[in-house]
Amino acid sequence: MLKFIKLLVFIIFFSSAAFATYSIAPVKLIVTPDNKVTSLEFRNDNNENKKFQVTVLEVIKQGNKEIFKETKEIVAAPLMFALPSGGTQTIRVESKSGNELNGRDFKLSIKELDIRKSKKSLNVIHVIPEFRIPVVSKDMKDEHVSE
Repeated sequence: MLKFIKLLVFIIFFSSAAFATYSIAPVKLIVTPDNKVTSLEFRNDNNENKKFQVTVLEVIKQGNKEIFKETKEIVAAPLMFALPSGGTQTIRVESKSGNELNGRDFKLSIKELDIRKSKKSLNVIHVIPEFRIPVVSKDMKDEHVSE
């Protein structure tokens, strides 16, 4: 068992696998009836060009579970984009509804597209990152609208 742990530690710390790194700011978006448009910056700090798809999901809570459903009440642009190494993309988010969004939860999903030229390495695990940024809908009467 000790040999297995040592091997696992060796693989984790000394593997040649490269992990992609990204920066997202801000990490929470707020839309209100008076401020229906907001945005975030998504940066590719990786050394490879990447492609992404953006969707907005409504979070529906049923008991202890969360169900994610695509919505058109909050829209994002661009829906797809290519991001070069070191590049930054501004993603705009807009509420298409008024006060009826108050109290509902949404997530902005940014998912890396898995585009490979070769499928020869079938025994390799490829991790495809997806980021879900909270989009909070608030009525201006709420006293604790914070960023």
